Formats: sequence, C-alpha cells, structure tokens
Amino acid sequence: MEPGDAFRVAEKGPFRVIVPEEGSTYVDEGRARRAIKAVLSVYGYLAGSSLGSRGAYKLVHGRYGDVIPTGKLYLVLEEVSKENPIVEMVWETARRQWRVYGDGVKAAVLLAYQLYVEGVRLIEEVGLRPSTVVEGFQRAYRIHSEVLERLAGLTGPIPCETAARSIATGSQEPGVLADLLCRALERYRAGSCRARLSEAVAVERVEGGSVYDSRVVEGVVVRKRIMQYNAPKHLQGPLRVAVADQKLYVDYRGEGLGFIVEDPGLALQLKRVASEAVKPLLSRLLSLRVDVLVNVKGVDPAVEQWLRRLGVVVVRRVDKDRARLLALASGARMVSRIQDLEEGDVGVIDSLEEVNIGGRYYTIFTARSGCASTILLRGPWFTVDSMHEEARMALRGLEVYLEDPRGLPGGGAPEVEASIRIREEARRAGGKAGLAMEAYADAIEVVPRTLARHSGLDPIEAMAELRRLHWEGRWAAGVDEDKLEVAEDTLARGIADVYKVRAAAVAAGVSLAIALLRVTGISLHVRGVKLRETRQR
Repeated sequence: MEPGDAFRVAEKGPFRVIVPEEGSTYVDEGRARRAIKAVLSVYGYLAGSSLGSRGAYKLVHGRYGDVIPTGKLYLVLEEVSKENPIVEMVWETARRQWRVYGDGVKAAVLLAYQLYVEGVRLIEEVGLRPSTVVEGFQRAYRIHSEVLERLAGLTGPIPCETAARSIATGSQEPGVLADLLCRALERYRAGSCRARLSEAVAVERVEGGSVYDSRVVEGVVVRKRIMQYNAPKHLQGPLRVAVADQKLYVDYRGEGLGFIVEDPGLALQLKRVASEAVKPLLSRLLSLRVDVLVNVKGVDPAVEQWLRRLGVVVVRRVDKDRARLLALASGARMVSRIQDLEEGDVGVIDSLEEVNIGGRYYTIFTARSGCASTILLRGPWFTVDSMHEEARMALRGLEVYLEDPRGLPGGGAPEVEASIRIREEARRAGGKAGLAMEAYADAIEVVPRTLARHSGLDPIEAMAELRRLHWEGRWAAGVDEDKLEVAEDTLARGIADVYKVRAAAVAAGVSLAIALLRVTGISLHVRGVKLRETRQR
C-alpha cells in the first residue's frame, strides 16, 4: 500500500494487520481500490494456498494463546483483527457461509478475490464503468447458476461418504472425520428423529490417545461423575431415566425445594424439615420406578443419599444441551418440577457407565434405539481443538445435504463447464457486457488451476486438457488430487461436492465481489484508534 493511504500495516502482537490511519475520514476511488485489493490479496492467497485436499495448512495462534494447525480458512479469519471495514465484509461473508453451510469459505473468498481483480482490470485498463462490469458479472452468474443446477440434475444424489469427505476437506484428519460423520448420520436416519442433525449429534473432545481412537457413541457422553457415596458406576438396563431442571437443595432463603429453616444451627430440625419437604419428590420418583435422575442444577448431598437408598442414581449439574440430547436419546421429556413428572416424561436407556478417558471422568448413557449420538474425538490437544469446531460445523453441512442430497462433480469440473458456457454467451452478447462476462469466466477458472498446481500438474496443460474433455461432452472431467492427474469422470472416482454448499459459496463470492466493485470511496469514522507498541522485555 502506498504511503499516505488511509490504511497502513501495523504490528499487533505477533501479527501484521491492516488498520485505518488515525484521523482518516475519507478514501477516494483510486486509493479505495488499492486498499480493497490489498486486503483481498491476503485472503485470496490464504484461500488459494489451502484449497483442496492437498492445500497447505495454516498455523493459527489463537486469542487465548492456543496454537491450532488447520486447513479451514474460517478458523484463520476468526483470529484476524476486524478493525478494517473491508476485513469486516470478508469476515461476515465467511462467517455466514461457515455457520449455515459448514464449508465453502475458501471457494467463496478465492472467487471474490479473482472477480475483483478482473473487475478492477476492466475498470482501470479497459475503461469500463463499474456499473457495466457489475451488470456483466450478474449475467454471467445467472449462467453459472444454471450450469450448476443442470449438473446437479445429471449427478443426482451422492453417497454420504462422498459428501462428508467433501465437507471435511481441510480438517486435521478428513478421512477419520468423514467416517465419524457418516456413522452419526446413519444412526440419525435409522431413528425417526424430531430434531435437526446438529441438535441430535454432540461432539465431545478428549485430549490424549490417537485420532484413530475416536468413535461414535450410541447415546450421550457427559463430563460428569456419579457423586453419590457407594453408588454403582456401571448399570445395565433397561433403565428408566428422568431428566429435570430443578434446584434440589436446602436453601435457607426459601428457594429450591420450597421450605425455610429458621435456625441453621439446629441439625435435627434441618434434617426433619428437609425430610418432610423431599417426601413428595421421592414418592413421585418411586411411583414412576425411576432408576436414573439427571438434573441440570445442583442436588443437595442429603437428597442424593435419600435417592440412593431408594436405588436412584443421580447425575447432577449436567450441561443443559447434553440434558436435552439425553432426553432426545431416551425418549424422555425435561421437566422443571419433579413433582409434576408423568409416565410419558420418563425415558429408557440401555446402560449407564462411568469411565475414565484421558485422565477425566465421563458418564456414558447408552441408548441404542434412539437417534442421538456423540462423536468422541481423541488425539493431541492441537488436533482435537480444531477437529471439534470442524465437526460441529460439518454437521451443518450434512444438514444441507439431507435437505438436498444432489451433488456436483469435483475437481473443478463445474467451473470449467460454466466458463465454456459463459464464453459462448459472451461472444453472442458482444460489446462491453461480453468483456465483463469473459472476465468472469477467467476468474472462476482459478479453482481448477489451483487444484492442478497443488497436484503437481502444469496448470496450462491441465486447463487445456480439461477444456478439451468438456468440449467433447465429458462434463464430469476434473482434477484428481489423489492420483495427481486429470480425470475424465470425477464422479466415478468418488470426487464430488454437495450442490447446495457449492452453489451458496459461489453466490457469496459473487455478492462480495460485486459489493466491493461498487465502492468508489471509503468513509471512515475512527475514534482514537491506538496501537500498542510491542516491546520485548
């Protein structure tokens, strides 16, 4: 960036970030384009260098001092300073794509960067107006969308293994993660579940061991122990379970169980009053033959022992989301008052077991007949930290796959097919709009070119071969990164993408590029932006 611009590169901790100059109020058109291009070039490089299964991983130094190696661009963008308004636009685009679709962030950012570069070239070198470039890009995008829709119809539904591997590309262990996701999805489909996939599948990380020790638990895993004295640590079912969200302790203020102790020093009075207050609760659990009580809030030790005498095992202070998942797995219903518990609110599990995994205690509720499950991730801390977030968001991508299981050929095949069709339409349109459409076609070919480069192929030769195959009608021809060659049919080799995820990524990238091309100036409202100087002590 040139000196005097309203943005500058500054040191913030161990990072170099682009921030607005203090006191800047407005950036004119030329400097605004340079500033936007400077930001997009950084993110375009990050997206392009990590694209595909052979892309480079990035080492992210998190805000809390943790270090995470990952190939997922979103986890990198999450740790970048958002003081720059252009960075904020890129971040919001990436965040929505990641949170809704669980994948496609790299494709969206890379496409936005290439489209912006091509658009600026037409504006500055050819002399087209931004509105003309935007109009041409919009026409080309409509053709692009039609091509994706047509290819999705030709491809049809793709297997879960292919979809999961596509979504998990860039994670620490994509093969392991894809296998775990497919097992969880298979269980979800087997049981007629009333919840969404991301609500029916939990992800638990346990440091230690190997990634290949990860597994899918048919039920729920909670990071809690059974604290009752002399209580069994393993119960074989069927077990009747009740899930509650109620304070079950003696409170001198009259809360909790609903009684007041006038003199806390009188232990006998405390025991007598507590016994009288807890009788309705105990009798209700006894009448419903409850074996296990899972409570979100705390349980008084005295109440725990009374329940133990009745043969009821108590697991207290369980995370509310895990309690809901247990209710879903067992067929129970979470209640706020145990006194109001009905027969239909009690669920059934197959077994309960307290285990020590990686030096921590967990309680596993096994329910083989339900649809809920828990993905238990093992491995070093820097692996499970990134895989935990990647697995959670991959579940969102599989939700999209469940809504529309159609796929697209992978390896850059849709981009090559779309570029050919757009160029044909550009020649018919001619004029300035045709130039913009040609630039759009050049921009989207960055995906197969990048995949070819990562596979060790010559990008020019690979693109020439791909165009020849597509001109011959082989619309599924793409780059096979596993065998390091151009494949005539990527679908036959199990290389495919989820249609809705890829279409959303294209739409996000095009929208971001068009929004930035319309920018002719940047107005800044900076209130005392101060950068701390990092000094080594």
